[in-house]
Amino acid sequence: MTTIGKDLAAIRKHLGFELDDVHKKTRLPLDTLKRIEDDSLLSDPDENIIYVRSFIRTYAKALKIKEDLAVKSLDQHEVGIYNGLLLDAYPDLQPKKRSKSDKPEESDQTKKDSASGVSGESKKKTDKPSLDSQSDKKETRPAQAEMRQVPVSTSRVVKDEKWAEVGHMVHSRQNSIPVWIVGVIVIIVIALTSVYFIIDSDLFNSVGEVSEFETTQPPPAASETEGTELSLDLADREPADPAPTALADTLYITLYAAYDRLEPVRVWSDIKPRIDPYWVEEGIALNFEFRDTIRISGQYSHMLMFLNGHRINNFRQEYYNQEEGAVELTRDLFESDIEEWSTPVPLDLPENVSEPDSLYNRPAF
Repeated sequence: MTTIGKDLAAIRKHLGFELDDVHKKTRLPLDTLKRIEDDSLLSDPDENIIYVRSFIRTYAKALKIKEDLAVKSLDQHEVGIYNGLLLDAYPDLQPKKRSKSDKPEESDQTKKDSASGVSGESKKKTDKPSLDSQSDKKETRPAQAEMRQVPVSTSRVVKDEKWAEVGHMVHSRQNSIPVWIVGVIVIIVIALTSVYFIIDSDLFNSVGEVSEFETTQPPPAASETEGTELSLDLADREPADPAPTALADTLYITLYAAYDRLEPVRVWSDIKPRIDPYWVEEGIALNFEFRDTIRISGQYSHMLMFLNGHRINNFRQEYYNQEEGAVELTRDLFESDIEEWSTPVPLDLPENVSEPDSLYNRPAF
């Protein structure tokens, strides 16, 4: 059975590429590339389908496969009808199909035998041999009769098998009870049981008593509430809990692809000290964790950054590290105003920017 991973591996080998060549060209980890080729990445329910599709599209692009062909192949896989679409551009890799012209032809001897059988049968119908002639040709008739009866007996067996299958199908359909009838019976039983419990309970009586009590009770007089706790001044109430005065041990930068697709954005942090690429579709937001330092590089004009929902403005101009080639955010940047940055709020979005379609934590791979 053909799959997307097997077809990509076949195309790569056909083009003379090693797996390490694809790794250098796409910057995808070797483990991810191996999981693509053995189809374990597509079949893993814990993987985010958005990133899986991005990885496979990047792999296909490195093999010079058209973008629309890769997307259509992924769509076919999701509905379970993938049929080797990626191999359309490589006829040599497609499995050879047997054409109608490859059907074996009848030999000359077979044609002669069938012709002699027909002529012998027609001769038998027209000529009526005597009893003496029948005894003289007793040895030759069984062979001719056997040749004529072979196709007839074969056709009878085929017909008998087909009628047996039809009879079995009709018998099984008559014996089976339609599923919708069972469903209707179950619904009726549940409805009758619910009506019985409602009638048997005191629900309606209790509702009537409560409504009668509420209508008969007079409203409290104004003098009755004077001097009680309701008349206390707001200044006498206990103060609310103070705002947090320290940042959490682990901080999260929310990266939002607000204006276009990020392909890819690369992130390094002191919690995960390696540069990993992330393909983020437009409208998707990701959380990236760090303790003291995090570095982010990519298409800055397409993204927004937040800490606890507070927008980080002008991050490209103020926090870009020339030596690292990335925006570098550190804990001390946010400790200058702890009361603001430590209090979680909804995302502070600019005007004309909608809420993210989905918010995920950094995917593990």
